[in-house]
Amino acid sequence: ADIAVQQTPEIMAVAGVDYVGPLPKEVDNVSVGRAGIFSDAKEPQLARVLLAFLQTPEAGKIYKARGLEQQFG
Repeated sequence: ADIAVQQTPEIMAVAGVDYVGPLPKEVDNVSVGRAGIFSDAKEPQLARVLLAFLQTPEAGKIYKARGLEQQFG
């Protein structure tokens, strides 16, 4: 194909593809992910540690390198 429209991380994962940038905000569609801990989790404290890490600047660098954005609120 000469052109593809796909989520940024999906495009960036393909060798030999030149990512030229996101779509204009007027037509862009943002996917939002969520994380949580199940009430019957076997290792809830380890899950809390992972969730805390996922909110750090270090994790943000990994997200950005893979074409994702880190936003918390």
